[in-house]
Amino acid sequence: MHAEVRNPQHVTLGAVNAFRHWVLSLIAVLAFIGCESIDRVSATNFEPLKTEDGYAYFRFRAFGDAVYPEGSASAEASRMRMLEEWLAINGYPQAKYEVLTRRTVLRNKGLLGQVHDIYYDIRVPVR
Repeated sequence: MHAEVRNPQHVTLGAVNAFRHWVLSLIAVLAFIGCESIDRVSATNFEPLKTEDGYAYFRFRAFGDAVYPEGSASAEASRMRMLEEWLAINGYPQAKYEVLTRRTVLRNKGLLGQVHDIYYDIRVPVR
């Protein structure tokens, strides 16, 4: 009788593909979870303007690009979540803010489309 000898380093193509799929799925999930927080810190700005008549006024600068298109409702919802994070970490959690103005400025035209700066002037009731 001959015993079958297996190479312990032998890995099937199916196992490699399954592992590759798992790694790519993990990367996609981590990227999705972390993108807005990273984008908020690195690519948005939150500036206090004044406090007057029971309101604090701020300017929030965000962006529109291929990932967060300027005219997209879902991208606008992401920008509002980023604004709400800025408000929360600056002492206005769950604030009832009001967007007074929204203006866009074209920053660049590139291979992946246009890039805009989007400026929001907002006010928040002071507690």
